[in-house]
Amino acid sequence: MGLRLIQGLAWISCLSAVSQEQNVIYDKELEENMRSNMVTGVLDASRDVFSRTVAYDFSQVFFKRRSLGPEQRSVLLNGVLMNRMDNGRANWSNWGGLNDALRNQEIEQGFLPSDFYMGKLGGIVNINSLARLYNRGLKMSVAASNRTYRNRWMITYGSPWLKGNWKLNASASTRFAEQGYRYGTPYEAYSFLCSADKQFSGKHFVNVTAIMAHNRRGTSSAITEEVFLLKGVRYNSNWGYQQGSKRSARVRRSFEPILQFNYKWDVDKDMTLGAHLTYQWGSYGKSRIEYGGSRRLKDTGIFVGGGVNPDPSYYQNLPSYYLRNDNNPDYAGAFLAEQHFLESGQINWGELYRSNMSLESGGNSIYAQYEDRIEDTSMSFQGEIFRRLGAGIHLRGSIRGSILSSRRYAYMLDLLGGSGYLDIDPFDNDSFEAQNDLRNPNRIVSESDRFKYNFRIDASDFSSFLRLDHLGRKEESFLALGLGVRKYRRTGLFENGSFPGRGSYGTGPTLNFNSFNLKAGFTYKFSGRHMVQVTGAFLKYPPVIKDAYSNLRENHDPVIGLKSNSSFGTEFIYRMRMPRIQMSLGAYLSEITRSSSVNFYYADGLTGLEDSGTSAFVQEVKTGIASRSLGSELGFQFTITDGLKLKGVAAVGAAHFTANPELYLTSDDLDEPLFYGRASLSGYRIPHGPQEAFSIGLEYSDPDYWWLGISFNSFKKSFIQVAPVTRTKNFYTDSGGFTINGYDQSVARELLEQEQLPDFNIVNLVGGKSWKIKKSYLGFFISVGNILNTIHKTGGYEQSRNANYETLLEDRSRELPLFAPKYWFGYGTTFFTSIYVRTQ
Repeated sequence: MGLRLIQGLAWISCLSAVSQEQNVIYDKELEENMRSNMVTGVLDASRDVFSRTVAYDFSQVFFKRRSLGPEQRSVLLNGVLMNRMDNGRANWSNWGGLNDALRNQEIEQGFLPSDFYMGKLGGIVNINSLARLYNRGLKMSVAASNRTYRNRWMITYGSPWLKGNWKLNASASTRFAEQGYRYGTPYEAYSFLCSADKQFSGKHFVNVTAIMAHNRRGTSSAITEEVFLLKGVRYNSNWGYQQGSKRSARVRRSFEPILQFNYKWDVDKDMTLGAHLTYQWGSYGKSRIEYGGSRRLKDTGIFVGGGVNPDPSYYQNLPSYYLRNDNNPDYAGAFLAEQHFLESGQINWGELYRSNMSLESGGNSIYAQYEDRIEDTSMSFQGEIFRRLGAGIHLRGSIRGSILSSRRYAYMLDLLGGSGYLDIDPFDNDSFEAQNDLRNPNRIVSESDRFKYNFRIDASDFSSFLRLDHLGRKEESFLALGLGVRKYRRTGLFENGSFPGRGSYGTGPTLNFNSFNLKAGFTYKFSGRHMVQVTGAFLKYPPVIKDAYSNLRENHDPVIGLKSNSSFGTEFIYRMRMPRIQMSLGAYLSEITRSSSVNFYYADGLTGLEDSGTSAFVQEVKTGIASRSLGSELGFQFTITDGLKLKGVAAVGAAHFTANPELYLTSDDLDEPLFYGRASLSGYRIPHGPQEAFSIGLEYSDPDYWWLGISFNSFKKSFIQVAPVTRTKNFYTDSGGFTINGYDQSVARELLEQEQLPDFNIVNLVGGKSWKIKKSYLGFFISVGNILNTIHKTGGYEQSRNANYETLLEDRSRELPLFAPKYWFGYGTTFFTSIYVRTQ
């Protein structure tokens, strides 16, 4: 009841601001310079040429600045952290499509903290939604693209100051497509924002921000070289025709509204207080096809049934499967498989329905579509203080508390013509251990039911932050300190047959973590045109939820040897700003000294499985992961003539693992974890996109309000993710612990060499034109990416299916390996264009 009241008050605040028609306060509105920005995007607030190039030219090939993952970048909404405790990342879908209403952003690059938040090694983005920061006026735009969506409609309104000292900013948009660049990737999104400011007595500001964004989109998967050669770069195996319409099996869905109350009090010229209360609720999920449906023979504990993998690119559906036996290749079978894959190569939904309605199914579905769903409810409070202690000495501090309740379960979407689904693990032969919930054995699941797994995670995070700045005429310095505690606790709502009793059901142990973070920086200004900046960071912070448990869906077991993550880094930057040239040159060292990771896959060639032979679906747990990223960054912009600028960017880095982490496996087929010792990962490159990237471009801005830009971009040294289990003793030892007979170390070295992806070049074009018509503006914008249609790989990974020397050697010896690496391919030629009207 209380939460509903809070939500209602927020919407009433927005509506009451709309209803005020009388304009009583006029602030001088700054006219937007229509020629100043060549491109608009999520990093619009940053004017640094390097950052803009990374955001617009490099991001399309999944370049990661300094080879750091998205969990290292902190995303704030009005100063409040939005990164998830589950995976450490922000979900940009929560506010997608609201570009104009959220374009006011503060960017802290590198190791710099923000005013009230420490951050990690990847920088900070603070998105401001406060209505008072946005100009008055109405803007409407229509966009078309062939990337993730086809069309976008967006409208944004910013009011003047209204009667009662109210100001409003509101926006709504929709984006949609039957499919994006990849075949069978539908897109549907609706977004709405309302932000209302209220000013009291000149010193108090209250803001209410409400954001609702629904996003639903089909996804594609990485593919092998064999699949690419047969079907091309736009192929996607996750869809098929159903009664003449395209239907996607793998859909990502997100709807998590945000409600935020913000308060600021300018106590006097030397002191400011602030407070934020943020409430977020909703769910997100990923759907897939379950193909292990079965039925129980009457009066027995025997389960029969199960289907085949419906993925048309599954290895048994490809020509290579029929050619796997070098001594007796089935050329006829390979030809038929190739022709079928070329002619169809998509999910056969009709066949899934027919299988479910056959007599052999016994009425139960063999195939079903379900969603791995997460329902989160979170609330956070943040208090802030700014105090000017003296001339050039500023003190900032904040305290923050956040609580999360997260329900996670498999949700039955569609039985695909069947009458029910038997809720067991179809790959477990023991009728007791096969039960997904011992408290409801052999349960028949209907649509909209929860099944497979069902549990809750409760988490809390409390932290404090203190920052001291000294601002001199030629030098500036800061020191920032952060402390925190975090707790996780799992509560099982199903009692899993493989982990009966307290192993999976009820409340598990509480995991406790502490954090200690320190950052410091010094800037020296030789003059207004030359300056140097040195920053350092030492960070200790909790692991995310997904990497804290070895098998989160089925039991309470925390990762063995789990500790807080730790990292450190330092950077040096020189900046020059002359009348005709601006330049920044930097060097950095980023090192993650300890982290953990949990992954899931099916593997062959495992030792130590006892009754299970050598194959199992396992959870791979790694602790003590360490990596280092060392490199330099250059960005410059040179004004050739009035309106014509030359820009250049270079990012040269080397990122690799620096330690051999401990690795062990868990599985339903194991009574105890299977310890494989250390995985020899030290020296392998980090698989976060190109480690070297270069850009050179020209931009022309005409006095008649049209502009054009072209850039040539080159990308080098991309590497695929290696399979850690093949770098353990399991790779070269047999079930008795002895070296595999015939093991050749030189051959093994070739088998385990990390694959480097081919270098590639991308050319991008951007332009636009605007007109002023009385007090309104009309304009259009167009960008064309990869105009030469360069086919390129943006990443990939080794499959972990072949876990030892013998199975991997046998597969690699084939002309077409069955379990070759899988790759993600970048877009070919794409475009984005928009037309807008803006009025005062």
